[in-house]
Amino acid sequence: MREVISFLRKNFFKGLNVCTTVAEDMLFPKYCINCGRMLPVMQKLCVCDRCTEAVKKMVSVYDDERIGCKQIVSALKYDGKIRDAMLKFKFKNIKYLGYTFGKLLAETVKDRDFINKDTVITAVPIHISRDREYNQSEVVARHMCRELGIDYTDGVLFRIRPIKRLSSMELGDKEFFIKDSYMLNPCVNLCGKTVVIIDDVFTTGTTLRVVSREMKKYGAKEVYALTACYSKIQ
Repeated sequence: MREVISFLRKNFFKGLNVCTTVAEDMLFPKYCINCGRMLPVMQKLCVCDRCTEAVKKMVSVYDDERIGCKQIVSALKYDGKIRDAMLKFKFKNIKYLGYTFGKLLAETVKDRDFINKDTVITAVPIHISRDREYNQSEVVARHMCRELGIDYTDGVLFRIRPIKRLSSMELGDKEFFIKDSYMLNPCVNLCGKTVVIIDDVFTTGTTLRVVSREMKKYGAKEVYALTACYSKIQ
């Protein structure tokens, strides 16, 4: 009898969750991040069938040792409705979009050699003074790791002082304001390890340059970067 009751209780809550999700999707429908088309109820990935192939072709691989990363891989072009979706995810607390960005990033890098169970995967941190409910880069990173079946390493880096929004600054100003803004957690050992940094948007590479420099200073063997989106490289 206890097993029957346990089964009914478990499935009751599963059914309740499904009903709640259906109701939410009907009241607040999801849309394709590429074309804006309304998606079917219960679809988690915010990409419609018509845009699947187009989205796959957006992948960018950037090689430039001047940034400090051996390779920077990005899933989506930061433009149009994708840009709008990222801005909603970052600043409007539309957190469910993090699953889509993480899932697409996982599909982009799943066959790359530097992604394995020994890789240290972490996200660019935000300062605690930021008025946000979550760190968007960490949300993407955790979804990506979950899709790939590998661990996410929390607390590798800390942002020790707040920074104004870099997107509104000139390149030289970015370098000045971001200098000495990150600190490695002294409890984390990176010696001889491959590190993958996750960020939301790759533009000038200023943040990645500073963060990768910090990683290498403390013994990281190689540093790679993965970003959900890429913008124009300056």
